[in-house]
Amino acid sequence: MRTKALLLDKTYNAVLHILVWILLFILPLFYNMGKWEFLLLASWIPLIYCVVLFYLNYFFLIEKILLKKQMLRYILYNVLLIFVLVLLLELTKEPFRSQSTKQMILGMKKWIYFRIVISFVITIVVSLSVRMTQKWLENEREKANVENQMLKSELTMLRFQIQPHFFFNALNNIYSLIDISADKAKETVHGLGKLMRYLLYETNSDKVSLEKEVVFIRHFIALMKIRLSDNVKIIEQYPDSSEIIGIDIAPLLFITLIENAFKHGVSATHHSEIIINMRIENNLLIFVVQNNNYPKNREDKGGSGVGMENLRSRLQKLYPNKYDLHQQLVNNHFTTSLTLNL
Repeated sequence: MRTKALLLDKTYNAVLHILVWILLFILPLFYNMGKWEFLLLASWIPLIYCVVLFYLNYFFLIEKILLKKQMLRYILYNVLLIFVLVLLLELTKEPFRSQSTKQMILGMKKWIYFRIVISFVITIVVSLSVRMTQKWLENEREKANVENQMLKSELTMLRFQIQPHFFFNALNNIYSLIDISADKAKETVHGLGKLMRYLLYETNSDKVSLEKEVVFIRHFIALMKIRLSDNVKIIEQYPDSSEIIGIDIAPLLFITLIENAFKHGVSATHHSEIIINMRIENNLLIFVVQNNNYPKNREDKGGSGVGMENLRSRLQKLYPNKYDLHQQLVNNHFTTSLTLNL
């Protein structure tokens, strides 16, 4: 990624181009052997025309013609350009040639022209390779930017879906408590205020500290306990504070699993047990929820399934190939485990 960023940096590219051309102009000095006429005619003057040909392709012909899918026109323009530059090159060289040099090259005209044309063709190929590689990198960057924007938009929509779903369930709890116990209803509203503060001000970031998420989970479970009878036992286990300091995760990944445990694992008449366990092992965050299985009546429309659906979507987008979400029902006990690679 760093190399790609450098190759797309305009300043870096300009410096790189200058250094390459300086190197190409310096190299002939090492085999010149003091023959300045040879150095000028065979190396430096042709190189100047190679520079012209390179950047005519780099800045104009590739961008304005080739990338508009006019291949034949691009080839014809380059053939014409090579022809013109060969003529100009010969005219430029003529004043610098000594009489002996002119006599020497008379029988080598075809070979000299062939070598010049080949050098120009190579220049075009190099210019084409460099520009097309850069264009590919630019397209990849634009594609990545579009994908990132789409991902952020999708995650924002999913987060907005989670919050109303969560508040809907919380308000249901409060509504059911109003007739039973006004004091408990007030306590529930107070607890809900703490949760709303977290949802409104903390979860707008892509990541939150795991420590704050644990505090949120504790408050949520305390809120849920208010309406439970003595038949329900809640067991919570979390890592020590020292284990989770400095760990950041996406917000609200666990709340759906906990909601489902209370929704499907609590009976008004039978003993119920919910075990919530979070631990850190070998750079893995493991979150397990176990509960009794008390299937809801078909007439109960309290759960729409949007919670688990959104959770899977968020995990796929935020932790691709870095998570495992597993659910199983054994002996009427439902277990859900979520493992995140930190």
